[in-house]
Amino acid sequence: MLRMAKKIESNTRGKGEYKELIDFLSVKFDKIDERFDVVEQKLDQKADKIEIQQMFGGVNDRITRLADKIDGYRAGQIGMQKQIDKHEKWHFRTAAKIGLDLLAEK
Repeated sequence: MLRMAKKIESNTRGKGEYKELIDFLSVKFDKIDERFDVVEQKLDQKADKIEIQQMFGGVNDRITRLADKIDGYRAGQIGMQKQIDKHEKWHFRTAAKIGLDLLAEK
């Protein structure tokens, strides 16, 4: 807008016919420009907040998936331990039937 004001001023060739109008409009447009700067700053802050929320949302999803995998792994370990305990009992019973003392051997 300042360019337009300068153009009008140059077209009047310094006669000052529109000087008051140019000064008035210049002040008004400066105020509008300041308001746009404030709005732009607020929009940038909101965009940053949204970006941060998306990043934390992604991290939260990954943590949830990792926790689910850990729970599945623990459930598998518990199942395997039960099978190992079952086989160990079977070995001790078989050893007792054939007269072998497994506890003595270490």
